[in-house]
Amino acid sequence: MQANLIPFVLFVFAMSVTPGPGNLTHMALCSANGVRDVLGFWFGVVCGLFCLCMVVGMGLGGLLAEGGATVRALQYVALLYVVYLASKLVRMQLLDVAAQKKFSFVEGVPLHLVNPKAWAMAAVAYTQFYIPTESFSVQLLIFISVQVVLLGSAHLLWGVAGSSMHRVLGVGNRLRVFTVCSALLMVGATCYSMFLGG
Repeated sequence: MQANLIPFVLFVFAMSVTPGPGNLTHMALCSANGVRDVLGFWFGVVCGLFCLCMVVGMGLGGLLAEGGATVRALQYVALLYVVYLASKLVRMQLLDVAAQKKFSFVEGVPLHLVNPKAWAMAAVAYTQFYIPTESFSVQLLIFISVQVVLLGSAHLLWGVAGSSMHRVLGVGNRLRVFTVCSALLMVGATCYSMFLGG
């Protein structure tokens, strides 16, 4: 993978900065709560991503590459999870935020683990850039490090953008409308990737 490092980094970068359920979730959460209150959730997401990359790198991602009932079940779990996050976000915005429990580390861990798009991205990245004649452990370290750093950073950047929207919109109805639209966009992006995205 060292010979393919630059193309691999460019691939992961391109996949990381585009809007998807992970980035949109961070934008929506940070627009409602600010970056500081979402850091525990973000750290959980990064830990879940580390686990996903480890599992894919060890070869278990191939199970999902075949598709079938396992992938369909994972897609529905992902949809339910994103609907849960979106509904919690909307409830926090419509009710007294101070009285609501913030998003936690534990709630962040499953974000990529139940996301078939994340599994597919990791499997494609690993299979396309893995070089059998090079050290497995070095390539696995590069594979995990690049994805965790770039995707984790992308989530934070989307979160900062969401937090900036909070400052622009202020408190009140405009922020509520933005939060509800962001939550609907989270669910919509997940549904699109499930039913229309191939």
